[in-house]
Amino acid sequence: MHFEDRTLVRMADPASREALFSPVVAERLLSAAFGPNPLLTQPFSASVTHVALGVSAGAGPSLRGHWRFPDGRPGGDAEAVVLGLAAASGVLPAIVDGLVAATMSPVTGRIAEVSGRTAELPRLEALDAGATAAERADPARLESRRRLQLAKAVAGAGLDDADARLVADQWLSAAGAGSVAELLEAAAGPAGVERLSLKYEFTEPQAPAQQAARFVAGVVISDLAGPEPSLLEILRISRDLQRAIMATGRSTGPLGGLQPLRPAPVIWFVPAQSFEDADWPGPAGGSNAQRASARQARAAAWLADQGVALAGVE
Repeated sequence: MHFEDRTLVRMADPASREALFSPVVAERLLSAAFGPNPLLTQPFSASVTHVALGVSAGAGPSLRGHWRFPDGRPGGDAEAVVLGLAAASGVLPAIVDGLVAATMSPVTGRIAEVSGRTAELPRLEALDAGATAAERADPARLESRRRLQLAKAVAGAGLDDADARLVADQWLSAAGAGSVAELLEAAAGPAGVERLSLKYEFTEPQAPAQQAARFVAGVVISDLAGPEPSLLEILRISRDLQRAIMATGRSTGPLGGLQPLRPAPVIWFVPAQSFEDADWPGPAGGSNAQRASARQARAAAWLADQGVALAGVE
């Protein structure tokens, strides 16, 4: 039996489905939906309650055109959807629903108050008012003092020196200014800086606990063998599946207090041995199995940013 059919049967059969949706797949599904999050830790689990097989990854391309009569008289516009071109050969799409769970460390603080005000930029003379003769004689020391005073004047006098210099350096870098004098000259006039203040409230720490979320995800099964389908084609099919899911009004629900960043993730089931191919980026050392595992983990990390949970199947 081909890899696609074998994996499809394992996913459809409740008795073999649990092994397919392993803790590793659950962790990568959470990363694809919620992004990397240090609050989520082991144990991870995923259970599928419904599988929709043989779904279309999309309706196919839409063609639009305009036609006229042979004598030049206006005709009209036409639009057609071409059916049967959405899925590439060698790819089996599906949609699954279920529960995904992880241990979650409760958030121990919240933003209680947000306020803002406009802080006027100080003049250069005001920044230099307390400078010593030695600082005035040394351009480097004077510039360092100016950056320190500028950050504290704008961000608040309670800022410690190290943070103040970091803020000033980042500010000058973002403005493309080489010095405080250059920055203030560029902002000459009634310029100001909006100062934002956040007030936090902290609660007593609570023990981590298991949290679960309902998920709906697309599934793409491919053996990645040969030039067709290409990775680009599989990504395109994944996007079609995501759009198809969102069009139904379904999406992955919140986990604890976390809202999903990508509410319609897609799981790729591919052969684990595919990552024995050295074209996948990864370390050069270790055994063949170690290199393949590291390549798969590395690919899973950047695919998660695309809303894809990579699952290597043995």
